[in-house]
Amino acid sequence: MKGRSLLFFVSIAAWIGAKYLLSFRLLEWVNLTFCIGLLLLILAAVTVVLQTGFLTPFFKGFRLIASSLVRKSQAMERVDTYLADDCELQNFKQRTIQLIGQSSLATGAGSLLVSIVGLFFL
Repeated sequence: MKGRSLLFFVSIAAWIGAKYLLSFRLLEWVNLTFCIGLLLLILAAVTVVLQTGFLTPFFKGFRLIASSLVRKSQAMERVDTYLADDCELQNFKQRTIQLIGQSSLATGAGSLLVSIVGLFFL
């Protein structure tokens, strides 16, 4: 929680600093912060959907289709099963997705807040 709020405030400070250091016009700056904030919030939503496993049946289906179209060697199949059974790798993937989601949520929310506050100065 502490890291997310720190990232939130750092992103706000970075946008304000970018406004004055790069000498954006106010309208361009508000549009840029809004668009980037929206993209980051979409990325956060995608990571939440990936964590819930909602798209897992689709991914498994595409893997099945790909395996029927392209033959894999036995060595490649052994490596795939080894990687699927590796708990450390799966934990690393989950932690990375969670970190990306939380970071993009905090930064995106900060960017949207900056753009909304910037609208009042137009």
